[in-house]
Amino acid sequence: MTAPSLAPFATLDRAAWAALAAGGPGDDVLGPLARLVAVRREQDLRRRSAVAELSGALVRGGGGARGYVVAVAGGVAAGKSRIARELAALLADHGAGPVARISTDDFLLPNAELEARGLKERKGFPESYDHTALVALLDAVRAGHGPVAVPVYAHRLQDRVPGETTTVDRPGVLIIEGLRSLAGPEAGEAVGVRDRVDLGIYVDAADEHARGWYLERFRSWRVDAADDPGAFLHPLRAMPDVEADALALRVWDAVNAPNVRDHVLPTREHADVVLRKGAGHEVTEVLVRRV
Repeated sequence: MTAPSLAPFATLDRAAWAALAAGGPGDDVLGPLARLVAVRREQDLRRRSAVAELSGALVRGGGGARGYVVAVAGGVAAGKSRIARELAALLADHGAGPVARISTDDFLLPNAELEARGLKERKGFPESYDHTALVALLDAVRAGHGPVAVPVYAHRLQDRVPGETTTVDRPGVLIIEGLRSLAGPEAGEAVGVRDRVDLGIYVDAADEHARGWYLERFRSWRVDAADDPGAFLHPLRAMPDVEADALALRVWDAVNAPNVRDHVLPTREHADVVLRKGAGHEVTEVLVRRV
């Protein structure tokens, strides 16, 4: 994938980016990222307070809005979940207050509903999500409202866990990761998910690398599912490896690649930080939108 087309990005190689950590917690990629998010959060909250003194109506979420939303977007198998998980821990070290983390996967419609709507083959595409519930959560966090119950999606099931929810209750920072975390407005809307995000991160990878990572992940899930009768991939336990791999790559080529190309990659231009990855999942360059 090519670099973002927008001009106001500074490009730093890994060494230059690591120098920004200033000896703080974290590795040479996520340490500086956490520091940048913490600084931006402090500045943005001060700006909100100053604007709210003029009128609370001018602040998204109202004059008392204190919740801060960080998005980690990117394609399938790009490593978004790991980055979100480790960033959440580092932000707590930076004194950001309670940090909550969710995935846009949690807002995928249940498989039964996708089947009923004829969307089984469109899972992961924009129309397969409960967009209304997702933006309602983000609005509640920014406004400092809560608690909000969020469904739980399990990769083991490739579906929501029936009857299970997690609670998001007025966090200082909410990290939302997933394909839809920098999505634009749905049909008929003036604003979208990205308009509820304070700072957006995009994990960027070449198509061929992401395809290989997806296959590795599929193989790992299939091994785990072999002794788990409830797992989605359990029926594939006896399938020859070459046939299973071919099935996974057909899914990639027919579903994941077109979805990333048409609906996920275009959201990259709205990110504040782009983490560009190499073949081994290592971050080779960091692009930061100038302020």
